Amino acid sequence: MCKKIIKWIVLNLFVTFLVLPSIAYGSSVPKNLKTGLYSYGWSKDGKCAVIQLSNWDDVSGAFGYKIEIIIVNAVNDKVLWKYEKTSEDFYNIDEEGNTKKVPQSTLDKALRSLFETGVKEATPSFKQYKIDMNIQKFKNLPDTINGSEYSAEIKILKYINHGEDELTEARKYGEIWLYSSKHGKKKLTDFVFEGVRAREVKGGRYTKSPYEKRILINFYGYGSFMDGFYIDERFTGADLTTRFKKD
Repeated sequence: MCKKIIKWIVLNLFVTFLVLPSIAYGSSVPKNLKTGLYSYGWSKDGKCAVIQLSNWDDVSGAFGYKIEIIIVNAVNDKVLWKYEKTSEDFYNIDEEGNTKKVPQSTLDKALRSLFETGVKEATPSFKQYKIDMNIQKFKNLPDTINGSEYSAEIKILKYINHGEDELTEARKYGEIWLYSSKHGKKKLTDFVFEGVRAREVKGGRYTKSPYEKRILINFYGYGSFMDGFYIDERFTGADLTTRFKKD
């Protein structure tokens, strides 16, 4: 009897060990999920998993959702892993050209399904990089963090377009700076955007690590050409206390 009880306990512990990770990562769809930029979670050594949910459409009238999952090392800005997938195509016009509105419940279901599929595909990488799930939407700078007011600045240093083909020959060079009311200022990174994505550069959304005084900042270059919209998302990490200089 004693051996049977021990065997039963061992078996249940084994099953629990297998199931818990999938519960931790798989049942994680936020309520009222919307498109936007999310932090899925952080590791204790400064790696952050980012989920971008966005809309897409094309000239045929088709539209849908897209998910991108990126694991970034917020210490050195290296992208460690990347995944992307689109939902099924939707149309607001039927085959005869009549308007038909896709029910919002159908679209919500598609977005949730895409999120669940993406997280399932990313789970091995989340485990590999020891990402602890703590889903948060990115916030906007300026913001008060740990008692100091922080803001980010995009400095454009130079724009070059030597030819008529903006898609291939345009270049925009710049820097990202972080300012703290308590610590001063520091340059975080240099950047170069190319082609039509060099038309505009914006940024300033951030997410904070729950383990360190460290944030990950999002910035991007973008532009439209013909019937297309082009965007290049970038991320740079920042320690909130070191390497600052005061004027």
